[in-house]
Amino acid sequence: MKEQGLGRPRDIRSLAGYGNIARRQFKNRLFTGLCLFLSILVVIPLATILVVVIKKGGLNVLSAGFFTEITPVPNAAFGTGGIANSLVGTMLLCVLGSLLAVPLGIAAGLYMAFSKRKKFCDSLYFFCNTLQSVPAIVTGIFVYTVLVKPFGSFSLFSAAIAFALVMFPIIALATAEIVKLCPLAIIEASYALGASFYKTIVKVVLPYSAAGIVNGFIVALARSAGEGAFLLFTAFGNPFISYSLWQPTSALPLTIFQFAISPYENWQEIAWGASFVLMALVLLVNIVSKLIYRKKF
Repeated sequence: MKEQGLGRPRDIRSLAGYGNIARRQFKNRLFTGLCLFLSILVVIPLATILVVVIKKGGLNVLSAGFFTEITPVPNAAFGTGGIANSLVGTMLLCVLGSLLAVPLGIAAGLYMAFSKRKKFCDSLYFFCNTLQSVPAIVTGIFVYTVLVKPFGSFSLFSAAIAFALVMFPIIALATAEIVKLCPLAIIEASYALGASFYKTIVKVVLPYSAAGIVNGFIVALARSAGEGAFLLFTAFGNPFISYSLWQPTSALPLTIFQFAISPYENWQEIAWGASFVLMALVLLVNIVSKLIYRKKF
């Protein structure tokens, strides 16, 4: 006996959209292929840069002395000299810039995330976005006008200030976005147990968001360490190893720029080697940041 209300089963081909399945599948394959093609186009320049830098800077230049000797004089013998002064200067800049930028960046990020002064927070967020978009060379000119010119000397200190200005907005924005991911239930539970706002931030929010904040710090460090424009107006360069805050210093991006445009072949060789070292450091830092972020989130 035929069941009431069911009637004759409909043909599946009469369902809405069945006639468009083949067309949809074609569009899907076309779009997937287009995305793959564009992804390959993006990878090709990076792969080309890697191959050229490894060939000219990694295989022909690197040696033990390249990391322990200072930059050579012009027209010195090939294979002599190194980038020890640039490595020391880069490490000092990273340490000093981080000491300045990390506390201020985290504090600004927490303020933007939790403050009830919405207008001021919006202004601070806009300021950080704008500062992040400012070219590094403009930051260098600003620091040159404010610090270098009045004191009459290039210095590690002025370079560290410019370094921190490049890092600060990246850390602040990363902190502001990552702490917002902290579940509200955890924060309310902390309040319910009698913890103050300060203790909730220190004991709950920051530990939960630590991986994301570290990731933002590493990205900011990699970007700043790879910038050379602001160093032209602040650090200026130094052929010797210097630990003084008030003396000019060298750095890898600065050495690459100065030596690459020089007419001396041995300096150009040093520039290729320094390019390989800087590229390897930046890639390593970015890989570490991705691993830290994925492990936590």
